[in-house]
Amino acid sequence: MCNKIKNKKMTKIKLKYVLCLLTGLFLLICCKEDASEEHDIIVFNKKNITNIDRIEYYNLDFIDSSVFVPLETSFQSILGEISQLEYFEGRFYINDNQTKKLKVFDESGKYLFDIGKQGRGPGEYVSIRTFFINSTDRKICIIDPSSSAIHEFSLEGVFLQTKRFGSFGIGSATKAKYANGRIFFNKPVDFTQNMAYFFVSAEDYSITEWLRPYPVKPDYDMYATLMDHPFSIFDNTFYYVSLFSDTIYMYDNDREIPYLYVETGKPNIPPSYLEANSIKNEPTAALVHVWRDDRYSEGFTEIAVTSRFILTSFKFDFLPFYLLDKKTNEGYLVNTGLAPNLGIPSFVENNRLIKVWTPDHIEAYMHQIESGAVTPTESVKSLLKSYDPEFHNPILIVYYLKGLDDE
Repeated sequence: MCNKIKNKKMTKIKLKYVLCLLTGLFLLICCKEDASEEHDIIVFNKKNITNIDRIEYYNLDFIDSSVFVPLETSFQSILGEISQLEYFEGRFYINDNQTKKLKVFDESGKYLFDIGKQGRGPGEYVSIRTFFINSTDRKICIIDPSSSAIHEFSLEGVFLQTKRFGSFGIGSATKAKYANGRIFFNKPVDFTQNMAYFFVSAEDYSITEWLRPYPVKPDYDMYATLMDHPFSIFDNTFYYVSLFSDTIYMYDNDREIPYLYVETGKPNIPPSYLEANSIKNEPTAALVHVWRDDRYSEGFTEIAVTSRFILTSFKFDFLPFYLLDKKTNEGYLVNTGLAPNLGIPSFVENNRLIKVWTPDHIEAYMHQIESGAVTPTESVKSLLKSYDPEFHNPILIVYYLKGLDDE
């Protein structure tokens, strides 16, 4: 009798454990389903993508307003080749490859001062690979690969300190962006660490994480920069592309998540493609080979993210780019992205895009005006009337795109 009672009690206990286990599994599955639903990939169907010729700077369907900022031209402010542009609190910070200087202009285009200068002393740099603005600590940080150092300056250009770094990755990065206590970098393809992106602590500049391997890895001592504008940050979230793919990814809560897919009408290259064509160790050759192969999509290598729109393109396509409207789920393949028309920007922040309108492109546009091919607004006509492409600095175009709440 006692054994029967004990057996019944044991059976009840086992049933309770089984029920608890099943309940836990059920909740776990539900949570996973909820998590997957929370990050459902956005798909832009080919049937919802329209081909259009251009998006003019005054097009109110996409742009709230656009502002033209002629950069002051003087002996001190002259620019040769702008490699990076950042905007912060009403100022433009511009790294110029030709003069090897980091120059600061105000919102009207007036030249203010340089950040640091070339040299090997305190507050001097040997070279500038890229720079970023730490908005929390309000400082500008120049990455100097020749000195394996990051030089820190105040927003007014006062030298603060130099910190050494030991990673080749930091010195070879072509783009750096600060957000929420971390610095996001891209890295060229090379024979060492074959990863496209990495994150760095803003405290001690140590690398905290590597992300997204390149499909191509050189087997000899070289590196190649295959992406000019490979990632974008919106609302402290990191958005990026994977080489030879039509999928855009996001890094959220320390997880890599497929975020958006564009039906370009062609399949991505198969995994065996690079091996079959003997280009798995030739980064530049692989990029050109994929670009020329009409059977497959070349994928994306450039991206800009705003609250409502995503702009993305492939480097060698030169002019066409996709403009994707997350609010309407409609997309546009835009055939011409040369300024002053909207195109892939030099800088993106929230709904503000900034593009460098180079003297060469301005001169070509002026010829178009003369031939009657384009009709600019009166304000742009007036701006260009006294502009001399041979001597004047570039003009910055600031586009304010529509947001999610705009019609």
